[in-house]
Amino acid sequence: AQPSHVAVVAIDEETYRRPPFNETPQATWLPLLAPVVNAVAGEAAVVGFDVVYSTSLDTIQRGFERDFLIALRNAARAGRLVLGKVQHSAFPILPHAAQQVAVGGAALPEGAVQRARDLGLPVFEGYGLSECGSVVTLNTRTYNRPGSVGRVLPHCTLTLAEDGEVMVAGPNAVGYLEADGKVSMLPAGPVATGDIGRLDADGYLYLLGRKKNMFITAFGRNVAPDWVECELSAMPTIAQAIVFGEARPWNAAVIVPRPEILAQGTAVWRERVAVDIDQVNARLPDYARVRHWLVADQPFLPANGLLTWNGRLRREQIAVVYQERLDRLYHEELSDVS
Repeated sequence: AQPSHVAVVAIDEETYRRPPFNETPQATWLPLLAPVVNAVAGEAAVVGFDVVYSTSLDTIQRGFERDFLIALRNAARAGRLVLGKVQHSAFPILPHAAQQVAVGGAALPEGAVQRARDLGLPVFEGYGLSECGSVVTLNTRTYNRPGSVGRVLPHCTLTLAEDGEVMVAGPNAVGYLEADGKVSMLPAGPVATGDIGRLDADGYLYLLGRKKNMFITAFGRNVAPDWVECELSAMPTIAQAIVFGEARPWNAAVIVPRPEILAQGTAVWRERVAVDIDQVNARLPDYARVRHWLVADQPFLPANGLLTWNGRLRREQIAVVYQERLDRLYHEELSDVS
């Protein structure tokens, strides 16, 4: 039988600002893409598709794994995808002989790997960085522990500093080639990755967040906001999220709802976003939960200086924009208590 496919259509920021995308709800223009998807697919049987948004198409390629899985899930929930018939994806098409798809460009939300496998994608999470010769740890078919990024590969050694920072030694890079042709040398010894992690008894690495992003609450608890933000942005109503809580009694978030949710009207999307945040909080420890949240004025983009070119949040810049409103959240609750 002809295998079924799922298509994911990438729409860049510039295109999304033009008709019909910027003038009508997604429910109106999404069906218009169906003939295009089917024409491109040719003889392949496309059972469903969804749209991934990005600031640029090359960003889609770099960060494709996370956005792709979210798109599949959204298509399924909207009834545009028949999960039982999916064998592999049309973007890109995976050969039947594919044994392993390594994912490691960014943190994955809880359950994402398993959902990919339910779709027939042999996904295994790993971890690496260019300074260390790329891949450092990887789950495999033989050695696999969900939630971890796998065990260290033979070409390098991995240790944890006192504060939990992941340190990698081995055939590492000597430095960075600058635009003027000069090389800025890396310090001798193991590479300090900037990531906080833990190792279990069997040597599997679990990443907890970026060292520079960690904050300490008023109760002395260390919180990795990257982890919470990853879980929030995996929800069907939330496109982006940033979490704050340094020296505060509880955490607050700034939320960017997904465009298709905003099109449903204020009363509806606020309720749906609140439900999704409650679901995330239910699986987080109490010190990491989001108690109150704000709606962002606009998405976090490189164009407005709130996102880096490779998709990282510019935390300091976002804090400046929303600091007064965040302070007001804390002040209002303290006023209610007193």
